[in-house]
Amino acid sequence: MKTLACRDMGGNDDFVAKGMTEDEVLNKMMEHHREMHPEKMSDMSDDDMMKMKGMMRGKIMEE
Repeated sequence: MKTLACRDMGGNDDFVAKGMTEDEVLNKMMEHHREMHPEKMSDMSDDDMMKMKGMMRGKIMEE
C-alpha cells in the first residue's frame, strides 16, 4: 500500500491518500486538493501541476 498525507504537501488537514499504485495515490490527492483546497489549485498552470505531481511522487511512502 502506498500513501501520501496532505500534511506532507504543506496542507493543514489529516487527509491521507492511499492506493496500490503511485498513480492511484496521485489521483486521490489531486481530487482532495481540488475539493478541499481550491484556492491553491485555481491559478495553477499546467507546468505548475506537473511540478506538483513530481513533488507528490517524491513524497509517496510505502507501507
